[in-house]
Amino acid sequence: MAELISDSPTKHRILFSAPAMFKTQLSAIYEKEKDNLMVVDKYISDFNAKTGDLISDNNYAILDDKNLEVAVLFKHLFRALGTSRKYAKFKVSITSDTSVHIQMDNNIKLKLKSQGTADLMPVKTIQASYVEDGENLKITIEFETEDDVATYKSFPMIVAMIKDGIVEALTTPIP
Repeated sequence: MAELISDSPTKHRILFSAPAMFKTQLSAIYEKEKDNLMVVDKYISDFNAKTGDLISDNNYAILDDKNLEVAVLFKHLFRALGTSRKYAKFKVSITSDTSVHIQMDNNIKLKLKSQGTADLMPVKTIQASYVEDGENLKITIEFETEDDVATYKSFPMIVAMIKDGIVEALTTPIP
């Protein structure tokens, strides 16, 4: 269902299709929740309930209706994969009606409550976009890593988890 294409050792794309109805459902959720600032907290809480508290700490700031900054600490995902605990700080920007850009930026001033050591996630950018193709959406998620993914022993497992997450998102009814 989802296909990984590596354009270089550090630049990759995940391609997949979704029914056009998926966009309609997400748009309806956005319209319903766009003024509810607690929706992010609820999403994280629901996500943690499903994943055994994968996100152990987070903070975010909504800058405007198209931009937010986020800091997140992953509790055990990377330790379970045999690597150190990871955190990420990033800016999320809705760059058009069909595209979202995530720029990793360790200079974001958001603080996390958790103490202890964690390494920065080795990702530079993530770009998600889609084009409409009849009754389907062709979705592309592009990402760039800090180093050659061959140096990340857990990369194949992480890609498999991303693909599984995509399949789950596309097959789970949206409330």
